[in-house]
Order: sequence, then C-alpha cells, then structure tokens
Amino acid sequence: MTESMSAAGVRWEMHVYGGVRHSYTNESIADRPSAALAYDERAARHTWNAMLAFLDRVTDRSASCHGDRSVDR
Repeated sequence: MTESMSAAGVRWEMHVYGGVRHSYTNESIADRPSAALAYDERAARHTWNAMLAFLDRVTDRSASCHGDRSVDR
C-alpha cells in the first residue's frame, strides 16, 4: 500500500500503535476489556490530536481560530 500511495503522488501518513487493541478510543470499553478490545488513553489522546491536526491542514484552518481542542489529560 505504501508504495502505491507514493507512486500515485499522494501525500499520506500512517500512525501505527503497537500493542493497542481494537476500540482503543472507546472509553466505555474500559469497563469490559477483552483479548480483542481495550481502551488506551494514550493512543486515544494521540489519535484525537492527530485527527485535529489533519483536519486543520486539509481545511486550511488553524486550531487558534477555533480554540484549543486538543486533549491533554
């Protein structure tokens, strides 16, 4: 996939969270973890901030004009 995206001239990035299980952004999973599902606060926080930065870039907005939406718990 990475070669195809680069060959097509697409600007892309991928974030991989090693050891993080499915539904890692879902806080309600914290009450019922399983082998496949688990909330991961650090990965969820990073994902949220990365998504906001991406949206700011692609929509030509800056976080300063919308207040601080980052998550820093």
